[in-house]
Amino acid sequence: MRTGLLTMFGLAWLVAGGTCLPLYEKKHQAIPGEVLGISVGASSLGDTIPEGTPVDVTWSAANLTDELAVVTIVLESRTDLSRTNLAEGVTFEGTGSGARHVTWYTDGFGGPYAIIAYIETATLVRRDRSRGLVTIDARPKFEFIEPAGEVVARPSPDQPLTIAWVARDEGATASIGLDPDTNHESGNEIFLLEDWELPTTLGEDSFDWDGTDANGAQVPAGIYNLFARITDNVNDVVTVAGLGPITVAE
Repeated sequence: MRTGLLTMFGLAWLVAGGTCLPLYEKKHQAIPGEVLGISVGASSLGDTIPEGTPVDVTWSAANLTDELAVVTIVLESRTDLSRTNLAEGVTFEGTGSGARHVTWYTDGFGGPYAIIAYIETATLVRRDRSRGLVTIDARPKFEFIEPAGEVVARPSPDQPLTIAWVARDEGATASIGLDPDTNHESGNEIFLLEDWELPTTLGEDSFDWDGTDANGAQVPAGIYNLFARITDNVNDVVTVAGLGPITVAE
């Protein structure tokens, strides 16, 4: 029996791509008398990847019972232990083995995740946990709340203009600027604040702009588009527009 199940795991491993993924280790091989087994792995184990990156999850299963077996693949957050089913209701009827892939689209996920696979029949349950974690670096969150629309002002130390926002990220820095156009990568941007760290929990923050740029120079009169540029070490740069133009009066 043990030889048969090990053979099935070997065949399933080959179907999954040979040496592409170490889907199981010796300690997870079948033991004498075991008639049901499963092993799971993923293409990004041990990696930190940007939110939205597809992850290839591969699992191999063997069923030497004569019962219907059902497979469930679960994503477990190691931050709060919440669980999300990636695949469920996948069946193996009667004696058989196989290896399959399912794509995990990581939009909306953040933090480290373990991957857990279950196979169960009416009388037996077996499970396997990935030997590493996949860490999703969530996109930075940033939203302006003030000014709430178009504004005309001549900011000064005595009459500053409040600029406020809500933001969150782990390890990201942000800069806030004014731009006479909507291409915030063209080089004519005027930065008011530069490269400060966003909080790790979502919260509100603000500063009172006195009419000068980050270097202390007076911002010329004109019509500007408010924007923020958020940068971390994993995701693409995020650019967020203000809620309306700011006219700096003469």
